[in-house]
Amino acid sequence: MHKLNRPDRDRRIILARTKGVPWPTIAKHVGLTQRQCQRVWTRWRDSQPHIDPEQARAVLDSYDTAITHADVLELEADDVAAQLEVIHAKGRAMDERAEFMSGLGILPQDASRPSARRRISRLLKEVSLACKRNGVGYQAERDILSTVGRGLSTE
Repeated sequence: MHKLNRPDRDRRIILARTKGVPWPTIAKHVGLTQRQCQRVWTRWRDSQPHIDPEQARAVLDSYDTAITHADVLELEADDVAAQLEVIHAKGRAMDERAEFMSGLGILPQDASRPSARRRISRLLKEVSLACKRNGVGYQAERDILSTVGRGLSTE
């Protein structure tokens, strides 16, 4: 590849990797080996400003606190609609936490994985439909949603 094309190629490698594209796929698309692509990625990552580990820990602790508070609010919610709102808010907090961790390089960004919010939304719709189809009573539906919410918070 010509030297003039290197910046474009490197940008494509970086963009693909931040979206979670696997190394073999990136290498195939840019015409390099996986190791060469990983070196481009490492050079770029090392050139980025680094966040102070204490600040990162404080941000992650804030997300954990928000998720824990959502668990408590979910248990105290008076009705199913309030529980669903709390579960959605918890999903957003989990999503944002995962994005932050991806930005730190702790978690890979996986473009093929649906966001936690979409997964939660889809799951809640399925649970709600199953409850309606089977004539599940209000209290049982509330218990089911509470169980689902607890399960989602441990993912």
